[in-house]
Amino acid sequence: MCAEALLLSGGVRVKRVAMFGGTFDPVHRGHIQMATELKAYFRLDEMRLVPCHIPPHRPQPIANVNQRLEMLSLAVEDHPDLTIDTVELDSPDTSYSLNTLKVLREELGNDVSLSIGMGMDSLASLASWHRWRELLNFGHIVVAARPGYQLPESGELIDFIEAHRGEAIDVQQQAKGKVVLAELSLVNISSTVVREALLQNENVSSLLPQKVSEYLHTNAIYTPNSLQKTQKVSFNG
Repeated sequence: MCAEALLLSGGVRVKRVAMFGGTFDPVHRGHIQMATELKAYFRLDEMRLVPCHIPPHRPQPIANVNQRLEMLSLAVEDHPDLTIDTVELDSPDTSYSLNTLKVLREELGNDVSLSIGMGMDSLASLASWHRWRELLNFGHIVVAARPGYQLPESGELIDFIEAHRGEAIDVQQQAKGKVVLAELSLVNISSTVVREALLQNENVSSLLPQKVSEYLHTNAIYTPNSLQKTQKVSFNG
């Protein structure tokens, strides 16, 4: 056990776990890179990818639950440092991140460092989330930011961030309560771009993990026909 991973009080190591949620419709290289870099930056023991069941802020995903879970499983086959947690898929309720953090906190206990990972786009919309201020009662918020990122100059979100701003060491040594931004080398990919490219029969192999690309080549999920079968589908997000 390395010395930098120890707490000063008694030399007891704090286990560090993070969740990284999303519809993963489909999972792409950007998801995998962000989760991997967050895990490395914060020296996490576990980075759990949490596929959303019923998203609160957007229509249902085009790919069904089994398809999204299968694609995610294929994506992590080459990334043993990432795991999948089906906590939201196992619930019939709307997939609110606060509820997920509560469930994970109950599972892990009060002494484990628990975080929710997200990108800057998610952070920017955080004030619209369900009971968002309560997230820090159950974990940290760790944000993957591009170099030179800019935060809002005013408003309730920036006030919240500044009041709870922390550093990586806080995530490593405390169970909850901090917002930490990490400058990482991110890939500018979105599931929206991938879906639209697939609809145009464009080659998206550079945007997807290889096994996911092969899966989509075999299983035509994102096609005009699939859109016709999906009521009120939006590509926002």
